[in-house]
Amino acid sequence: MTVSEFRGRGKDSRPGRWGEAGERLDDAEAEQRNRIRARRRNEARALAEKGVAEARRIWAAGLLRPHRITTALDLKSLEGPEVDIACGAKEPDVDLWEAGELYPTWEQLCLLAKLTEQPLAFFARQESPEAGWTTIDFHVKNAGPRREVVLQFSHTALVMAGIREPNERPEREALQSETLF
Repeated sequence: MTVSEFRGRGKDSRPGRWGEAGERLDDAEAEQRNRIRARRRNEARALAEKGVAEARRIWAAGLLRPHRITTALDLKSLEGPEVDIACGAKEPDVDLWEAGELYPTWEQLCLLAKLTEQPLAFFARQESPEAGWTTIDFHVKNAGPRREVVLQFSHTALVMAGIREPNERPEREALQSETLF
């Protein structure tokens, strides 16, 4: 007996032929299980696409939160010019994002989300200022002065990004992102 014959011995080469506790499925049961798996994949894909669309709407409204960028980078211990390069930006753009002085493009935000392994929605979550006070700086002895929590982008940053007109100052709460979170 050859190795390939031994490996294939006793196995059904068709995937998805075994149920729970090693019970063999008949053709109808296997087909039903495949349909359930396909439905779950499609539902997950539709939910992800809806989340991306909602995140893009929030980004376009200028409602990203600079402190969420800082938090995402801190969680992964990311810093330096490598972050700017990975996000398709030039030094010191990411630092300016964190300070709320420069608004990232949609593509840069997508690259940042991928780099930090955070969903796009993470960068737009509405929170109270106290939420930013739970950074690692608070827990580390002799961490020095705590950083200021930047809750929104400056009007100038939003104008430079083309999101606001120079003379426009709408209420920031006009667009609520609660549906995404």
